Amino acid sequence: MFLSGDLVLTAAHIFFEGGKRESKCYFRAQTPGAGWVALKTGAADARFGAANPKPGSNNDWAIVRLSAPIAGASPFPPEAAKPVAGDPLIVVSAHPDGMESVPLDMPVAQACSVRRAPVSSGATSFYRTDCDASPASSGGMHLFRGADGALRFRGMTISTGPWSDGALAGAPYNEKAGSVTTALGTDAAILAAGKELAGQ
Repeated sequence: MFLSGDLVLTAAHIFFEGGKRESKCYFRAQTPGAGWVALKTGAADARFGAANPKPGSNNDWAIVRLSAPIAGASPFPPEAAKPVAGDPLIVVSAHPDGMESVPLDMPVAQACSVRRAPVSSGATSFYRTDCDASPASSGGMHLFRGADGALRFRGMTISTGPWSDGALAGAPYNEKAGSVTTALGTDAAILAAGKELAGQ
């Protein structure tokens, strides 16, 4: 949930196949017995970073409205402070590859940290982490504990290292070697688009 109980923020590339936007997409809350809710991907209810977003790029983001709000959903507020190297993170993924035996209502969570936060020249911000994200982790949320102790939404996973390289499976952070995860922050263009859709 992002800003309101009926908006979902995730990686944009999961909505595209062969350059064409998918129209029949669904969301499922990770709670016992939750059902599938249709996502409204039309122009009035969705914002994408680009018409054909490139996976792992600064425009790899989508904010999409659910056909019905999730009852009792309490969106995480975005974290206003910019990430810096060393910031602790809690990263939650829905169902990464290799986790097929994990029940659908059980998210996969891990502790990791920001390793580098470059200055972005684009309309969004990004940062590199040592999170051991698996394939199919795109769109997973990065949480950060704010100064008030509350969990806040810091960003989302948009790309992992070359996970097909077995030598990098579970390898320590090494950006030059490709063992790194990239995330988009929830500020700049993403926050502006979310506020527009939420009517704030």
